[in-house]
Amino acid sequence: MMHKFLFLIMILFVVSCNQKPQHVPKKDTVVKKQALKEIDTISGIYKTDSIKDCEMTLQITNRHGKYFYHLVTSERNIKGKVHFESDDPDEKYLVLEGIEWDEFAGDISGKLDNDEWSGDENPKDNPTEVSFSMQKDTLSSQNSGNAMNYYTVFGECGQKYILLTKR
Repeated sequence: MMHKFLFLIMILFVVSCNQKPQHVPKKDTVVKKQALKEIDTISGIYKTDSIKDCEMTLQITNRHGKYFYHLVTSERNIKGKVHFESDDPDEKYLVLEGIEWDEFAGDISGKLDNDEWSGDENPKDNPTEVSFSMQKDTLSSQNSGNAMNYYTVFGECGQKYILLTKR
């Protein structure tokens, strides 16, 4: 009986020595790979949905890990670089570089009481980046401000918000 017990222990020992341990990636590696995979899914063509006064096509491409855009509207045909921003893990922003806004006065709330203000005092340089919030296959951006914060990003687009859907 003792020989059978020893023989069984030896077999278990040999079998356990032949099994290779599985490689378990570090948690940080898994998170980084998932983040890269999510970013790679944004490459493609995005368009507005049948809006006559705001036809827009945006193509995002990935070249060697860097992202670029080609934007076509009724008045623009622009190419440039893309970068990504995120303050919150649930919110991601795609930022198109090199697109000058049509109008920008910034915060004008303090000037509303001044009847003589013409809107061009202390002009500010127009921003040159456009941010789009990323939600699955849709990119969205606010195209114009309000009476307190006056701006228009794309004057050729008569919509307050721009929604681009991946095709």
